[in-house]
Amino acid sequence: MIIFYRERQCSDCDFIEKKLLDLCLACRIMTIGVDNSVDTPTMLIDNRTITGCSKIIENLDSIETFKARWDKYQSDSCYCDEE
Repeated sequence: MIIFYRERQCSDCDFIEKKLLDLCLACRIMTIGVDNSVDTPTMLIDNRTITGCSKIIENLDSIETFKARWDKYQSDSCYCDEE
């Protein structure tokens, strides 16, 4: 499961949260205060910690690409050409 720590007033965090929800991945979104000990934004995936908007978005883009390929080949269709 993905855990995403975000601040309440953060437009980049809004974008990341929307992307997570659009991907329909199992995730928990935690809104925390500025005085908390967790650097925000931070995303935990398994045993990895990703901090910073650009790194989180880059990681989500990679997951989105993987998920699209996974979804494509999970149908009952036959593909002769990978593309």
